[in-house]
Amino acid sequence: MIIRFIENIGDMTIRMLYAIYEALKLFNKIEILLLKDENTKKSYNAISTIPAIGQKSALYLTLFFLKYPTANVKAITALVGLDPMMRDSGLFGAK
Repeated sequence: MIIRFIENIGDMTIRMLYAIYEALKLFNKIEILLLKDENTKKSYNAISTIPAIGQKSALYLTLFFLKYPTANVKAITALVGLDPMMRDSGLFGAK
């Protein structure tokens, strides 16, 4: 029973590592396509200079700015999911 448990953990680890590997390959492909355009590359590099913004976040934000070029700060914040909003019906209050 213990051996099967260890084998299952090993199998799950291999699948997780493979999923991470595939995700990194996809990220690299997206990055290569994105950075072919000089203006997009400049935007990506500018966003990358912001403290605490890594490669993946910079890529994500650059793609949002491309998709929503007229969006303001509030809209981008909401789109990225950094702006939690309380929506009450009026009948029940938040606790």
